[in-house]
Formats: sequence, C-alpha cells, structure tokens
Amino acid sequence: KGIPSSGGRRTGFIRRLIIEQTSDLARSIGSQHAADLPDALDCREDLPYLDDGDPGHRLDIYWPRDAAGPLPTVVHFHGGAFISGTRTATRHYCHLLAQRGFVVFNVDFRHIDGKKVALPDIVRDCAAATRWAEEHAAEYGSDPQQLFLSGTSSGALLATWCALLANGDRLPLALGLEPLPCRVRAIGCHSGLFDLNRNSFRMRIVRSTIMSRKDRQTPEYQALFLESNHDLRALPPVFMDTSDQDFTEKMIYWFDEQLTNNCVPHRLMVFDTEANGKLNHGFAAIKPDLPESTRAISAMGLLFRENLSSSPASSSTKTV
Repeated sequence: KGIPSSGGRRTGFIRRLIIEQTSDLARSIGSQHAADLPDALDCREDLPYLDDGDPGHRLDIYWPRDAAGPLPTVVHFHGGAFISGTRTATRHYCHLLAQRGFVVFNVDFRHIDGKKVALPDIVRDCAAATRWAEEHAAEYGSDPQQLFLSGTSSGALLATWCALLANGDRLPLALGLEPLPCRVRAIGCHSGLFDLNRNSFRMRIVRSTIMSRKDRQTPEYQALFLESNHDLRALPPVFMDTSDQDFTEKMIYWFDEQLTNNCVPHRLMVFDTEANGKLNHGFAAIKPDLPESTRAISAMGLLFRENLSSSPASSSTKTV
C-alpha cells in the first residue's frame, strides 16, 4: 500500500528523484546534526514516544536553561516528502526556537515504504508524538495548554493535519483516532507542501510515490486532502513563508486562498530573491542563520506569542 508495485526500479528512481530535488534538506542533515547545543539550553535526545522499539518513533527536546516556566510548547515535524528525512535536519532550527523561550519537541516518524507504512500511518505517528509531548510537558517545564506546531515542507502539512486532529472533528473520525487532548493555538509552516492534488510534474511524482489511485478514493485519504476537508475553519492561526525560488510557492498561495475562504487568520511572508539572494525550498528551517530565515522565524514566534492570549491574529501577506 502506498508506493505502486509496478517494479522496484521505477520506485527506486522516483525515490532518488525526490531526494535529489530536496537536496538542500539532505545536505543540511550533516551540518545540523553536528550543531552544538547552545550553553543557554538543556536537552533530552532520542526519547521514544511509542514503546515499540521502532527507530522512527523517537524525538528530541530542547528548552531554555533556568527559564521561569511553564513555557509554551512547540512540536516540530521535518520534511522529506513522507519518504525521507530526519529530525536532525532541523536540529539547529529547533535550538533557535528554544532560545526564543519555547520548549521544542523535534519529532521523527516512519517513512512510507510501500509495505507496512502508508501516509495515514505517518499522521498517526505525528499525533502520537504530539500526545506524548502533551502528557510529558510538565517534566520539561512546558505548558501543554499553550501548544504550537511547526513543520517544513511535508512536515508543514503534517503540522496542519495534527492541528485538525486537535481542533476539528472530521480527521479524527476518518483516521479512527481520539482527538488530541489540547487545542493547538497556532501553526508555523515553512515552504508548506499543502496541495497533494496539484497537477505539476514534481507533485505527480510525489503523489504516485505516497499513494495509489485506489488509496485516493478512500475516506481516510479524502479527509487528508485539504481542499476536500470541510473542517478547515477549525484551524488555528497559521504562519507561512516562501520565496520565488521555492517550488511550493504556488501551492502556498493556493493554501492562503483556502484559509481566507474559511476565515482562518493567517500571515504569509514571501521573500523576493532578487532582493534577498537565492532562497531555496525550506530555507527558513534548513538554513536558519540566514537573515531572511531569522526574519521568518521571528515573525512566526511573534504570531505564536500573540496567540498565548485571546488576542486574534490578523490575516496579511508581506513580500520582502
């Protein structure tokens, strides 16, 4: 289930192509894996959030040392088109979030393998990790009632689905899951891979790799397509960023329109690379020290802070 069975060579080619097309994500893994923990932070790493021994069910936690808590909670999901990637790709990004006064849970999950793991299973993994973060929040000075989600590329879509699992009704029913205990207050999406039905060459490759045509007709998958999920009004405020060098730019504009139509407060930052230099897909999380990334992360953090209280976020688009 998931990857079509018409030949291992074709599947291998598709997998390699997707990984090559997200090469910035792959190259970032080594540098962020080696990122030193800042002196101002504490951490716990490689903790299981499900006791099944699967290496895909582990997470890292970063929080400010000696900070007066409880602090807001951020659960972060990496990218990789659901078939690759690791939490180490965004380790430094998570350090920077923690330095801004959040307790950050950096999550791994299983990949679609065409055998045991399909797309809904990954969503269930991320829901389990979010539930674990809520249940263990007090151990790390974290407040589960101040819950935020963030994600890069396909991880941004996972964050959106987990917000619907927490705040909505349709997706928990479709996936046979209990709603998450705490409402999500806002989500941050870097280069979000939102439109799984987009008719582009790249997305046709992704789609054929992560689901079959038969899968797409099932209630589970139909509930995952954002344009057919009639529960989008349940989403909390959303922050998004992209650039004109980002292959997901058009689908982010598409999701911006979906949010507007469903009256979801949101903010979008669009970086013009003529003014800012080349900013590839996922730049804010995989190259978080860039000045443009710092601006995007700061804007996301501001939206999160605004939603610690009941003050509503406004909807806006800013090109910089």
